[in-house]
Amino acid sequence: MAPRMLSRHFRVLTLMALTFVLHAQDSRLHGPAVDIRVYSDHVPVNTLVTDRQGRVITGFDKSRFRLIEDGRKQGINYCVSEDVPV
Repeated sequence: MAPRMLSRHFRVLTLMALTFVLHAQDSRLHGPAVDIRVYSDHVPVNTLVTDRQGRVITGFDKSRFRLIEDGRKQGINYCVSEDVPV
């Protein structure tokens, strides 16, 4: 191979090795990656209901809402109204 081609291959291999070394050091500093999975029967869904003029409407119970996830209707166990700053 021509010296120029060898130089290019050397630079690419050096860059790959450096990337591997930096990644290995990063893993040692921060520890191994951890997958966290949580299963829950309760997922809070905050909502704000407004009219066409943007005024907040209150006083709804759970029968006035539908919750759809991935195209399937989900149950709503309870609905709580709270006064929060908007």
